Amino acid sequence: MCASGEPFRRATLEIGMARYRCHRELELAGCEGKNALVEVYSNADQVELCLNRRSLGKKKVRKMKALFKTKYIPGILEAIAYDSQGNECSQSYLKSANETTQLNVRVDRPVLQANGKDLAFLTIEITDDQDTVKMLEGRSISVTVEGAGILQGFGSARPFTEESFIGSEHSTYYGRALAAIRAGSEAGSIQVNVSAVGCKTQGMTILVATPTEMQM
Repeated sequence: MCASGEPFRRATLEIGMARYRCHRELELAGCEGKNALVEVYSNADQVELCLNRRSLGKKKVRKMKALFKTKYIPGILEAIAYDSQGNECSQSYLKSANETTQLNVRVDRPVLQANGKDLAFLTIEITDDQDTVKMLEGRSISVTVEGAGILQGFGSARPFTEESFIGSEHSTYYGRALAAIRAGSEAGSIQVNVSAVGCKTQGMTILVATPTEMQM
């Protein structure tokens, strides 16, 4: 039997000398037609890989992964997991982005407490118009904060960088960045604007409330 976890916990594509770690997105512009080695991570017995609904065959999972050789083609790469009896038990997919590019900004908390230390986190992504992250985009992002709060920190998961984590500008890593907004000690609102060259500026408002207001 295989667990209910999706087979694409993480997949790695090796194209030439480059390796790309993929999670939900498969955006490798400029690699079309190149040979690719796909590693699918799973705890199932077997995994079938399909590229744009065409099966690339089934492979036995060994040491939690199955390897497939193919050519990179934009579209949908789908992994289907099977148990030892040949029953399908889970599936997942990676999707390539289209040619459009935009900023996608999400906040985890729309209301903060006015205590001078409450935090909200902004997930910032470079995506297409279907919200598929464009992993190869390394654009510089600018964040401005006005009102009842400040920009506490701003950065990405890039392991090596000389960029500041307390400034208002930072580059994305695999198309993503993260900003932390800290509430002040007085109630009000925080206006946040996120911008990048070639993208429409995204703005949002985070409310800052007193403990009494938050209980209402």
